[in-house]
Amino acid sequence: MVALGVVLLVLVAAFTLVIVINGLDPMTLDSSGLLQLSLFGARIPANELGLFGSGAVAMLVLIIALALIRAGLRRGAARRRQQRTLLKAASGQAAADAERKPASKRSYPGRPGAPDEAGREPEHR
Repeated sequence: MVALGVVLLVLVAAFTLVIVINGLDPMTLDSSGLLQLSLFGARIPANELGLFGSGAVAMLVLIIALALIRAGLRRGAARRRQQRTLLKAASGQAAADAERKPASKRSYPGRPGAPDEAGREPEHR
């Protein structure tokens, strides 16, 4: 979702830059009253309603792009939060399992056959 939002955002930015840079020539009204939009050397006739509509569509796509980016970021944050919670629960479960070990399986320091403080097993003779 974030990737699609970024792609849409780049497209809107590119469209806006093309319109601003190439723009409307100030004196390009033809005989029918249409504005001549110059994009990459091509002249595209447009009236005021067409310009307004293209701007409105660009704004709508911008809003959709930002909503997609926001939703994707929230979804990722929720997934990370859930993973963190599950990891804490799993480590808590492991600690609880260690406490429930039978007494014969527990390691006590100083007990014959138990590892010492460094974790080394005793040597067998």
